[in-house]
Amino acid sequence: MKYEIIFSPTALSTLDDLKIIIEEKWGQKVANAFLSNTWRVLGLLEENPFLFKKSDIRPQIRLGMLDRHTSFLYEVGENKVKILCFWNNKVQPFI
Repeated sequence: MKYEIIFSPTALSTLDDLKIIIEEKWGQKVANAFLSNTWRVLGLLEENPFLFKKSDIRPQIRLGMLDRHTSFLYEVGENKVKILCFWNNKVQPFI
């Protein structure tokens, strides 16, 4: 069964912020590769939403990684995966 991926407003905003930072620092090609990898990982969640580990702080929240530089938080609901936020691993997340 495939789960539907949905984004919180914060997730959309933080993903866009990361893309802009990558684009400014390393160029459009690297930013496009970042987005391609993001969609690939989110595609994996459609098939296996329990792929990543539970948060130690809130067990209903899971902590995923796009690459060694970028992580994200999400929660699994009935037939849905809600992406909560993305962040650069060099910066402390707001949770």
